[in-house]
Amino acid sequence: MLLPDNIHPTLSIYYNGSVVLKELKLTAKQQVFELYQEVKDKNDMSFSTFLLSLDWLYLIDVATVNEDGWVELCSSKKLIILNQEDIIRELNFHSGMNLIIDETPTSDGKQTGNNVGKTTVLKLIDFCLGASPAIIYTDTENKK
Repeated sequence: MLLPDNIHPTLSIYYNGSVVLKELKLTAKQQVFELYQEVKDKNDMSFSTFLLSLDWLYLIDVATVNEDGWVELCSSKKLIILNQEDIIRELNFHSGMNLIIDETPTSDGKQTGNNVGKTTVLKLIDFCLGASPAIIYTDTENKK
């Protein structure tokens, strides 16, 4: 069940994905069947649930499986904001805490913190969590 509404949450793919991820974090690279055995020993997960959970982790770009059957954690994420012609902003995210800092000096040598993408990133995260796409294109300060 992908989105359970009448079953215990621990039977959902999201919960089981977190179980697989927890085990994968102990050893960042494992064979598919070895990873399954570790998960099954601790949580008694069926193989089909394991595969669905692994698929979900792949879809959200948390884990990948190579052609040799090794499951690996993806270590770096990237957010690219672009229009029809150009990349407007490219932000790389890594494991752990990520900070968005403007290190571009102005003509007077001061750092402003403007036009770095802090608000845009937060709006995009909000959108990914279910907010209306209109929030991305609306400046809340001047309502444009």
